[in-house]
Amino acid sequence: MNRNKRKQNNEGNIKIEILVLLALIIIFYNKDSEIMNFTILAKMLIYCAVVAIYFLVDFVFLKRKGDVIDNVVRGSCVFFVLMYFFSIYIVENSKSNKSAYMEANIESYMGGRSNLIFFKFKGKEYSMKFFNKEGISREDMVNKYNIMVEYRPSVLNTFVIVESTLKRKEKLSQ
Repeated sequence: MNRNKRKQNNEGNIKIEILVLLALIIIFYNKDSEIMNFTILAKMLIYCAVVAIYFLVDFVFLKRKGDVIDNVVRGSCVFFVLMYFFSIYIVENSKSNKSAYMEANIESYMGGRSNLIFFKFKGKEYSMKFFNKEGISREDMVNKYNIMVEYRPSVLNTFVIVESTLKRKEKLSQ
């Protein structure tokens, strides 16, 4: 009887932990969208390291034999909390640096739920959240506009986006 109560309690806890994880993902995603040049590979390596460390602490040092899914969810929560605070550090560190400006061709625009603009900067392709308030069509966005970005350099060769606007491309005289 006691075992069944513990199992039900654990199932309730995992639901709460998954909700917390989803909230952390949303918060981190909104903060992370300001930062450029922090690659997905770096994030995945950090994620794997954090989850592995969480497993080690749980199994080796605390000698608990917890459920694997519980440990992955809890390790993921730890990862997103750490990454959120690291993102804050990157943004705060950039405030002491001078702003720079760049203009880039818009490679692609994806409207709808995510509203992303894709562009090349320093030889790499980036995507950035962009809200199309003017209602410009995808084709016009790519063919008739450039993206103007104010950014500040930060730690680990990252850049923090301060502001972005569209600039109409100048017509070439014939």
